[in-house]
Amino acid sequence: MPLSSTAMIRRLVPALLLAPVCTAQAQLPLMTAPAGVLRIELGGAFFPTDQLRIDGVRRELGSRLTIGSLDAAATPLLANAEASLARVLGRASAPLTLGGLTAIAEQQRGVASLGLAVGLTRRLTFAVTVPIVSARTQLQLRTDAAGASAGLNPADASLGTAAGIAQTTAFFTAFDEALTALSGRIASGAFTNPTQLALAQQTLGQGTSLRDGLFTLLADPVSGSAVLPTASSADGTAVLAAITALDATLGGALAGQTISAAPALPAAVLTSSDLDALLAAPTGFGITRPEDIPPVGLGDVELALTAEVLRRGSPGDAHWLGVWARAGARLSTGSAPRAGYLLDQGTGDGQPDVEFGGVAELGRGRFGVRGSALMTLQLSGTSAEQPGTRDQLLRPSRVTALFARNPGDLLTVTAQPFYRIVPHFALTALLQYQRRGADRLAWADPTQAIAGLDLATLVNGTAANATRVGVGLSFVHDGKNREGLLKMPVEAGFSIERTVASSAGVVATPLTSRMVLRVYKPITGR
Repeated sequence: MPLSSTAMIRRLVPALLLAPVCTAQAQLPLMTAPAGVLRIELGGAFFPTDQLRIDGVRRELGSRLTIGSLDAAATPLLANAEASLARVLGRASAPLTLGGLTAIAEQQRGVASLGLAVGLTRRLTFAVTVPIVSARTQLQLRTDAAGASAGLNPADASLGTAAGIAQTTAFFTAFDEALTALSGRIASGAFTNPTQLALAQQTLGQGTSLRDGLFTLLADPVSGSAVLPTASSADGTAVLAAITALDATLGGALAGQTISAAPALPAAVLTSSDLDALLAAPTGFGITRPEDIPPVGLGDVELALTAEVLRRGSPGDAHWLGVWARAGARLSTGSAPRAGYLLDQGTGDGQPDVEFGGVAELGRGRFGVRGSALMTLQLSGTSAEQPGTRDQLLRPSRVTALFARNPGDLLTVTAQPFYRIVPHFALTALLQYQRRGADRLAWADPTQAIAGLDLATLVNGTAANATRVGVGLSFVHDGKNREGLLKMPVEAGFSIERTVASSAGVVATPLTSRMVLRVYKPITGR
């Protein structure tokens, strides 16, 4: 059974006291556990940061949400509104903007892990690591609607008014009745003049197209825009003029039923309080305020199988060399970042991974180095996402799509030099390079593809790389006491790491602190 914390302390303290008089030499933690022995590992890591690197440039974390002009380039909400408006007008619309946004952000992430490993044979060890993750993002947003050119849709279900909803509803009721009446007259043969019949058919087609475009823009429960040009703007005036022109044909040349109504358009551009409401509204961005108490949950459980391939000598000899092979998997037991929380971290990646690689260690006297290369294949999975580019963090909450996403694979190359300062204690260093490939994206169901959405733009900039350095201390005791009796090994370590360089992608730069304690317990009768 696992050792209690008191029992672990009782084992560790004598080992520390005996360290100066034992002859065994310090090294990094063992790669494999002895046959028939259970290794219990308690680990912890803390990752606080308020900065990151974007395509190699070091920036404040909040800069990803500090936007001088909230326009179509900054958010798909306005890009979708402009596209819908262009279909109604038959031409490109004037650019819409919501003003600006300023953000200050910090992130904390803590991981406590319990690891169990068993030596299946002298050369083969199976390990399981269960992480418990606490992740928190602190975010302050300040809105400034100066320069805004759009207003809130008066008929929006969350942001509109009762009068605006009633006016737009009445408009579409009248519009449908007018089109139904015209369609009935055509079907009944009311237009005997070929020229008038052609005009009626043309008007019905144009009216139906206009009605559908306006409904998509103004009132559709999924695609309706929460923001619109004002009634007095050039585009607002053009929308109302198109309705008036259609009405003139219906009641003039066709002598039929008219619409005699207009939809509700905003009377004024939005204010800062309107922008605050738009950020939180479910028909807008649907942003949820971060929790005051950091959520805690299960992370991605890791399974690993490590095999000793070669060993010549051991630390303390004139020369030594060791080679190990490693394979494993990371399960999707953690939770992916939540769409409604800006800069959310989640407790896991949201999809399973498969890992394989090798480790080599060599040294001479007090010096040694352990090097490793690990390839992580991030497996594809299906996920419901709010489409947007890498830099479009403000996305309309109602627009979701089901994607088949294959995250880019990871290559991690690590060098850990170490120097034995006294028996059992080593000063360690870390130099690590990691490269992530670009994501691949496809529609999970091609029949539900969003027209006009280029998937290639959604994965631009997802490739990334990073270089990390670190220093630490490593304590390794082989369990041999001053009488020469061999007990169970004890290992402990502490390190501090930092990302110091990156040339591509969005890369966090936390000042990472790690600590680990390992004890061993026989599980056989040996």
